[in-house]
Parts: sequence; structure tokens; C-alpha cells
Amino acid sequence: MDVSDYLEETIAEYMFDGTPEICCRKLEDMLCHSFHCMPSDALESRFRLHPLHFLSLKTCIVLSSAYRIQASNVDDVSKKFKMARAAAACSLLIACATHHLFMSDTSIIQNTALFWITAGESILYLIRIAKSSGQFVVSDINLTFVGSHFAIEGQSKSQEGLLVSSARFIDSVSLIMINLWPFLANGHSYMECIENPANFRSLQITNSNKCRNDGRNAGYVGKYGGRECIVEWNGLHQLAVCCLVYARYLANICHGPESYLSGKVGYLERVLKETVL
Repeated sequence: MDVSDYLEETIAEYMFDGTPEICCRKLEDMLCHSFHCMPSDALESRFRLHPLHFLSLKTCIVLSSAYRIQASNVDDVSKKFKMARAAAACSLLIACATHHLFMSDTSIIQNTALFWITAGESILYLIRIAKSSGQFVVSDINLTFVGSHFAIEGQSKSQEGLLVSSARFIDSVSLIMINLWPFLANGHSYMECIENPANFRSLQITNSNKCRNDGRNAGYVGKYGGRECIVEWNGLHQLAVCCLVYARYLANICHGPESYLSGKVGYLERVLKETVL
């Protein structure tokens, strides 16, 4: 079975039986085998499926939703945190891939804004789960509520200004993601294979053997309340701010500051600020 048919079959099964765990396992395996052109019992791998390919993006969109549903359905704090972390990682991967395409075709600006909103919302959900479990140490968070690496407000809305601001934004995200991405992707084999999703200009495979493992160890989950994760929490907060500020910038260009999208971003920004205070 080719990749496209396998994906559609898996989605159909998921819609029928509503089991996100099975869906996630099958789609993760599909992405890993296709990324490394490794044939499997159920899947032909005649070409390498690049993370920017529309089938990869479609798969990640389904995965992000399925991870979020798993996080909502479980009571175990460790599993809830792991699934929320996976949903945030997947949302960021989609947003970064779409942003890369957007830099060559600005007509997809609305989709780009939507994916960055989703990424910011997923990070916010992860932070809220950690805080509600009593593992969120407020004193460890940098409460500067403006992206420290870039400033979008007041930038030109011309085509040239849009591209300059967008390039500055993704460079800032890439810097934050250097340390943060391993924390988010840990335990999820396909995402572990990508070194930094904010830098698709030089996509690197970190370790081809990682996709041969089931990737379902506890990883960082057991440490997220300790001092080891101060950098990760600071990075999560900064990244959420960046995602939402940039998404609002794009939404304002598309529909104006009074639009539904801009209003949603404003709401998420307020919730994020309240969460870390």
C-alpha cells in the first residue's frame, strides 16, 4: 500500500472507532518509515517523504489532534503531560513547515496565521497542565511578556516589510528551539529525527536509528518539575509569546485588528499571561 492510501485508511479507521492511540502509533510509524525510505509490512516506501510534503503535513495535523484528544481523555498526569507535549511539538512542526512555504508564497498568509495560533494555543495548554499538577514553578519563569529576540509591533505591512518581519521571527524561533525542541520531541520517534523544525533551509536527520524504536519512554516527563527544566519553561513561555504575537500580526494583515482571529489571539495572550502570573 502506498503512503497516500495508508494515510486515508488510517484516518478512516480512526473516524470509525475513535481510538487515538492506535491512530497515533500507525501514523508515527508511517512517517518514520517514509522519512527514511524503509519498507514495512503494510507500507511501500518508494520515495522519501520530506516533512514539507503535503502528505507529511496532513499526517501531522491528524496527529496533533489525536495527541490533544489523548491528553484530554486521561487522568494520569505523566501521560497527560506527554501527550500535551507531543501535541505542542506537532503543532510547532506544522507551523514551521507552513511558514517555510509561506516565505515563498505569501498567498497562504491566513493558513500560516492559523497554524501559529494553534501552535501558541498548544504550548499554552501544555503550560496549564503543568501548572494544574503543581509542577509549575512560577519563580523559574521569565515574565517579560514581549518576545525578547524580536519586535513585530509597528512593522510595515508591505510585502517587503512582511517578509523581513517574518524572517526575523523565524530566526528568533529557531534560536529558542535549539534547546527546547529536544524537550518537546523526546519520546516521539519521528519528531526526534528532526533537528530543528524552524530551520528547514538545512534540514538534518539527527539519528536514523531513532525511528526504529517505539519511542514511548517517559523521557523528560519525570523531570519536568525540577531545576533541570528551567530553560525549557522559560523557552516555552517565550515561544508561546512569539507564536501569538506573530499570529496576531498576520491576522491583522488578513482581516484587521477587530477580526475574529485577532480577537482569539488576544484572548490566548491574556490567558497565557494569567497562567504564568
